[in-house]
Amino acid sequence: MKEINLSKDREIVNCDLCGSNNFKLWDKKEPRIVKCSSCGLVYQHDRPVFKVLENFYGLSYVKNRKTEENGKRYRDRLKMYDIEINDIIKQLTKRYKNFQEKNLSFLDVGAGDGGFLQALPNYFEKFGVEFNKEVIELAEQHAKKIWCGDFCNGLDFKGRKFDIIHIRGTIEHLPSPHKFFKRSWELLSENGMLIISTIPNVDSLAAKVYKRRWRLNLIDEHIYHFSKETINKYLLKYNFKMICCKYPYFGTPYSSFLKDNFYFLKNLFNKKSPSYFGSVINVFAIKKENNGKV
Repeated sequence: MKEINLSKDREIVNCDLCGSNNFKLWDKKEPRIVKCSSCGLVYQHDRPVFKVLENFYGLSYVKNRKTEENGKRYRDRLKMYDIEINDIIKQLTKRYKNFQEKNLSFLDVGAGDGGFLQALPNYFEKFGVEFNKEVIELAEQHAKKIWCGDFCNGLDFKGRKFDIIHIRGTIEHLPSPHKFFKRSWELLSENGMLIISTIPNVDSLAAKVYKRRWRLNLIDEHIYHFSKETINKYLLKYNFKMICCKYPYFGTPYSSFLKDNFYFLKNLFNKKSPSYFGSVINVFAIKKENNGKV
């Protein structure tokens, strides 16, 4: 495959959340990352155009999958799936009596090779969306149906609605996150649940202290850095109600509290931040109807 050159075909964008073009630098030594002066969204305003990003993510996914199969990184990801699925089950248990018997439809946006859908219990009716054609056949082994294409732009679900829409480690890559929230509201059933997980948290201590050297500040990959506050602004704008926000760290494969604190101090002046509490957030929200009721 031909390598993608991210230095070409770039664009300058305004704030995706409020449309403002007023901003200040998030880090004085990194001019590409800015913070909106109106709503507080942190984003990369100088970035590759979508077609370049799309090709890059396709190549990156295939390369990473080949190198991590059966390795520690892959096993850690499976453990994170289990932790997240347990949290999903807890939230559903609070809202639905005997939800396991309801055959709830579950749409995984950015399904990849279907790993999360495979880990999901079989009492869900499983669906997925994935734009990378090279992994569609793998994902189809773990779902009733996988749609290939862009969830936010024109993908036709033939009038289908879903009880749960889930996106994991993906929203920070999307060129227009507002389109994701709008499309999710349209496709969710009444009182449906939206789950956005593994969101890089720009309000975390590691992000505030390390700034451009924060380990989740990946230039040209993570083009948005969210916080609980800015995610909630998107949710309110598109008629959702946040019901839970979690900060997965303790009990995960990435946590070693004493070691992480040691390296947090050791790396402070010239290296990237270590894994650290609060660096990612998982958000659960419920669709409100147009009258505001949940």
